[in-house]
Amino acid sequence: MDVRFALSYFGWLLYIVACFVFNYVKITKFKIRPRYFVSNQWRVFFGLVFLILLTVRKDFDPASNFFYQIWKVSPEIVYIISSFYLFFDLGLNGLRKLHWDYRGEDSGWADSMKLAFYYVLKALCFVALIWSSVILWR
Repeated sequence: MDVRFALSYFGWLLYIVACFVFNYVKITKFKIRPRYFVSNQWRVFFGLVFLILLTVRKDFDPASNFFYQIWKVSPEIVYIISSFYLFFDLGLNGLRKLHWDYRGEDSGWADSMKLAFYYVLKALCFVALIWSSVILWR
């Protein structure tokens, strides 16, 4: 097993934990509503950093066919997106001692959709996370 990969894989999970702890402190201690537009910008930045860390390996060549390279790193992209969406609100709601599927007024565009859509999206993220993790760890 590549230690650098494992550190990057679990480092992204630690970033997610840091995000929901940070938002928990903002909401409960400082009574500030999170500005998810700003959070999303940071998430994209750190997502790209971890994507680079996860894909640093001998066979990755960003100078070659761009679309082929994107296809090769699709498990990493799916892992980053699905894990964040699956764990962030579960962790934040758990810290706040709210129901696991609680959705606040400012939860974001996907959470403002119907509850059935929310459940389907969570289920898809769960399947995508398992799929991407199996491929990444083999």
